[in-house]
Amino acid sequence: MTLEEKASSIKFKKKISDYDALWEAFYSISNQKYHKHSRIHKRIKAMFERENLVFYTLTLTDETLCNCSLEYLKRMAQEWCSKYLSHYVGNLDFGVDERYTQRPHFHVIGNYKIKPSFDSWKYGNLDFERTYNNNYKGISHYIIKLSRHATKEATSMLFRSKAI
Repeated sequence: MTLEEKASSIKFKKKISDYDALWEAFYSISNQKYHKHSRIHKRIKAMFERENLVFYTLTLTDETLCNCSLEYLKRMAQEWCSKYLSHYVGNLDFGVDERYTQRPHFHVIGNYKIKPSFDSWKYGNLDFERTYNNNYKGISHYIIKLSRHATKEATSMLFRSKAI
């Protein structure tokens, strides 16, 4: 929804200028994003208080990228997380390496319930690193970095477990 569409959908008790309607729409969208990020920070902080917290990177092979949509891959990442992790927050990121620019991959932080094997992610490589310090703010900022300055499509690539 664009800012103008949001502004036109807001119902006011009295007539206000178009400028005020745009400002109200901007404030509403900014407020929603702030609260979403705040909830993710709290969720990740709660995960740090539990055992078996690991940061995962789920990469994608060239064949997978050619044959599958990003929405489908997001669903597969969520299914993988649901199978192996009790609590998780993840996102789609677009990294840069020497051969490929803007190559998609997933970052996930979660508490594992079943230790995943290296070949459990069949769409590419699985990399992981245990988290030993309590830098939940740094990790949560890293997970939501794309949605801070992204388009609507990219912000929908955040995903999380249902409850914590």
